[in-house]
Amino acid sequence: MIASPHASEGFGQLGRHLVCGSRRMAADLATLVADKIRSGVLPLPPEPPQKYFAGKGTRQLCDVCERPITEEDLEYELDLGGRTLRFHEKCLDMWRQPRG
Repeated sequence: MIASPHASEGFGQLGRHLVCGSRRMAADLATLVADKIRSGVLPLPPEPPQKYFAGKGTRQLCDVCERPITEEDLEYELDLGGRTLRFHEKCLDMWRQPRG
């Protein structure tokens, strides 16, 4: 996976979750991902290997945090079930983590 130059930056406010630091951001992203999967807004991640496309951000909204993926960020795309999902790097990593 290609590292984003902004991978350590917070995303600010994620829905109703305020992010204060990297540990808090990870917990908030995990909760956000779980809520979106549970409600059906996001599908479960597919089993690897899947093709992901990465490139310069296009200001499209991330499917996890719903914030724009700016030109300074890497945008990861995955075509799944007739739908294109877009993610920031940290959001993609959180979505792909195993659920228990």
